[in-house]
Amino acid sequence: MMMKNKFLLVLMAGFVLSIAFLSSRGIQKVDTQATLEGRTPDIELSAVQQSARQSAQLEKYARGQKTAAATDEAQMNAALKSFTSRNVNIESRVSNAEIFNDADFKKDIESLTELDVVGTPPVLSFDSVNTPIMVRGAFNLSGYEGNDVGTVVSNFIEDHDAIFGVAENENVVAKESVQFNSSGKQIVKLNRNYRELPVWGRELVAVEQNGSVLEISGDFSPLDFELDLSFKLTQADLEDIVLSHLKNENLGVGTAGQAVEGISLMLGLPIHSYKTIVTVEDMRSWEVYISASQKTVSLKVPLFSNAAVVSQGIDLQGNEKSFNSEEGDDGYFLKDTSFPVGSETRVYEAKGGKFLYSNSASSSSGWDPAAVSAVTNAREAYLYFANTHAHKSHDGKDSRLDIWINRDLGRYFPCNAEWNSQLARLSLGAGGNSCDFKNFAVGLDVMGHELAHGVNGSQAGFAYINQSGALDESFADFFGAMIDRDDWLIGEDLYLSGTFMRSMENPELKGHPAHFSKLYRGGDDNGGVHSNSGISNRAFYLISEGLSSEGLGSSIGIEKTEKIAFATLAELSENSRFIDAAAKMIAKAEELYPESKNVKEAVELAWTSVGVTISSVPAISGGSQQFSLPAGDDIVAFLYPKDGTLTRSSMFSAEEYDVYLYVANQPLTQYSSGNLYGPINDYPASNTRPVMFTASNGVINTVYIGSDGKARQVENTGLGRPGLVSRKRALLSPTGLRLTGWRFMTTTIL
Repeated sequence: MMMKNKFLLVLMAGFVLSIAFLSSRGIQKVDTQATLEGRTPDIELSAVQQSARQSAQLEKYARGQKTAAATDEAQMNAALKSFTSRNVNIESRVSNAEIFNDADFKKDIESLTELDVVGTPPVLSFDSVNTPIMVRGAFNLSGYEGNDVGTVVSNFIEDHDAIFGVAENENVVAKESVQFNSSGKQIVKLNRNYRELPVWGRELVAVEQNGSVLEISGDFSPLDFELDLSFKLTQADLEDIVLSHLKNENLGVGTAGQAVEGISLMLGLPIHSYKTIVTVEDMRSWEVYISASQKTVSLKVPLFSNAAVVSQGIDLQGNEKSFNSEEGDDGYFLKDTSFPVGSETRVYEAKGGKFLYSNSASSSSGWDPAAVSAVTNAREAYLYFANTHAHKSHDGKDSRLDIWINRDLGRYFPCNAEWNSQLARLSLGAGGNSCDFKNFAVGLDVMGHELAHGVNGSQAGFAYINQSGALDESFADFFGAMIDRDDWLIGEDLYLSGTFMRSMENPELKGHPAHFSKLYRGGDDNGGVHSNSGISNRAFYLISEGLSSEGLGSSIGIEKTEKIAFATLAELSENSRFIDAAAKMIAKAEELYPESKNVKEAVELAWTSVGVTISSVPAISGGSQQFSLPAGDDIVAFLYPKDGTLTRSSMFSAEEYDVYLYVANQPLTQYSSGNLYGPINDYPASNTRPVMFTASNGVINTVYIGSDGKARQVENTGLGRPGLVSRKRALLSPTGLRLTGWRFMTTTIL
């Protein structure tokens, strides 16, 4: 009994090595829908499975966690109840009818209906597992107190805690600055606190006008965990941890700013953390999160994004360009005071290991062509945002632009471009023979892309990691393409070999996903920010032109698309996902073009075409059942070290594991040792997540990778003694932690 309890504690604590969930009743409808949509059926799409996928992605983080064994079944039940609260909540939300029948949720819906200026129920938008992500209406705020709109909206949200997911230990706090969009509506962004500590990554966005809330979007899941906040770190502790991490990552010497204590989220799970800004010698900066209990870096988010005398000069394309410079004692230096308005643009270049003003002895000749290209491309990008979107400079406030050209310091910069949000500085690499790039100042779309990162930061403030980072890259690509409107290619002028960096029309030309089903889920490139941007890039292209040109529907043109895109950007938040961007773009299309139904339909169709689907229904709707997925018993497959050790140092260094199954009967209320089966493997398993599926005869199968690298399939007939089918060849994910396929060679019933 003790050993079985240990197994489930590891599983339910979220620190499981490898997990696979299978819903015996939920899978059939999902596969049928997948077939109708012409895509590959997904065998792990029950609501609990979606949460399990996130837990499985915690594998890398789990390497730094402590694991303890339960001493009796009562402790196990407590651990199970705590960890599964989110899963049970998600499962109960699989049917919209379940949500509307919840007493507290129903009370909030009735309250919102009463507050609506015309007395109609709110409209709710749902994600793929029917979790609400947006509420729309016109809710009168006159009954709520507050000295400013942020406080009033905060009180409104807390008064409807069931629908907006505010737990007992949480409160909502508005950010200090409130923005106005082009329609005169106020954009209020709000954070949450847990026991007076800030929670990072759960921002809400509210749209207010004339004393009414029109829309609230974001993460509506409550943080209803009881967290241990007793672990404390000093500033000296944090600096030691950070310096050690920088050394281990070969990032050189750095400095850490003053740390702030709070709660960070690792794939939805809360972690008591400290946050600080770390800057290394080459002036790159990261937002670094340190686990208070483990004293290790749990997350690192980049704060940089990769990719007046009238004067004349020749740019990198061989064209003569005009710009402004300033006369000094030793000639002229490139400080153009014509833009931003009331400020200036400064161009610096690398000289002798330092960055100095780009200069020339004459105002009309002798300028570095890279400096000429940089200042003229920057002006064109600036004018695009100012004239098309009334957004001036990177921050909308006509602040100064600093551009560093010919960067050639270290291995990172010659072959890259970046926007540094910490320093509000744009850097362009020198290119050269060490890579297939020309000088990065040559590309107008590259300049537009990098300046757009600054604009994105002032509007949405995307975290540069995972889906939010991919959205940051995608919006930057889109606006770069709008500034250089010749085609849907990014960086086509940049390569010595004549190729391009990305295609928004066909992302797969460069190996990037064009559909959400092919989302990269690994850890490289901050969670695939440059690769996964292909999904939303494709959506932007389809909305603008592709639906029409590919015979999929009717596109709306680039002018309408860029207007909708910018309006969407202002109402996204730091951890927005593709589903959030899609929902917001659909809402903005309807708002900006209320008389043109085809505009909203085009936006919906484009996002659906890339695998991102939104369900929106009136809150009190008898048709909500159409979105439900049937709930049934779930089976969990997980690994456990054969030597039984669960210590931090040995848990992931083990070479051999056993495979166990646990049947989680619905509704899941407590752990039952009688539902644990295993080990089911006859051969030691390796540290690769098992895969489960149901065969056509109804038999549940589990596939695992043996320590010899071969895949083995277990037929779990009646969950009794399993039969084993040996498979010789296995296909693994790039990380090696996930089985993606196997090739049949020989069959042996063991």
